Amino acid sequence: TKVDGIYEKDPMTNDDAKFFKNISYMEVLKSNLKVMDSTAISLAKDSKIPIIVTNLNNKNSMLNAIRGIGKFSKVS
Repeated sequence: TKVDGIYEKDPMTNDDAKFFKNISYMEVLKSNLKVMDSTAISLAKDSKIPIIVTNLNNKNSMLNAIRGIGKFSKVS
């Protein structure tokens, strides 16, 4: 993604967009956040697969997220 995690609204156009470090599958679905397709969110929830959202354009962003460092969001 172009952004470094999940926000309540587009942070590229809204400076006051709230960032979610950790969020539940249900919160994503209820809030209609455009993280990914709602079916994919539901399948990840049913299978208990966490979702990491980070900016892949930043060097080592995925590795850092797995290690729990840097800026990223986790859906679980």
